[in-house]
Amino acid sequence: VAISVPSWPSGTWLPTYLYERFGMSLTKSGLTMALFIYTPALAGSVLGGLWADHWAKRNLRGRMSVQILGLVLMAPTLLAVGFISSGKTLVDNLFLFSIARGSLEVNSMPVFSTVIAPSKWSTAYGLYNLAGTLSGSLGVLFVGVMKRTWGIVSFR
Repeated sequence: VAISVPSWPSGTWLPTYLYERFGMSLTKSGLTMALFIYTPALAGSVLGGLWADHWAKRNLRGRMSVQILGLVLMAPTLLAVGFISSGKTLVDNLFLFSIARGSLEVNSMPVFSTVIAPSKWSTAYGLYNLAGTLSGSLGVLFVGVMKRTWGIVSFR
């Protein structure tokens, strides 16, 4: 839930925000999403996985610590997007958000495997995906409903 609530609405509504706030074409805003949200998330997954593997050798809580650090970094970078007036600063924030998101996501199943019996892994991951999908889609719906009232504008 903690990762889906910010990730789904940002992936769905950020191109519209970039279009409205920065005057980007929808094509450019979609490309910005691909380059600065999804591609760095892949790198964050690799780096977050390697870091968590290394940390977990010394401390059983290492993987979850990487997830917590990812979430702690995700929140302010996504919030900052609403205050940003520079395209460069926006890209930097989106990049950090994505790296953090990747490091958080990649460690979900390994964390389950350390605290849940192997016979329950599929059920746990299924419930995890169900909760993420429901909360993420409700987040997208909330932003869509609020867009009518607030628009998608900066907080400045």
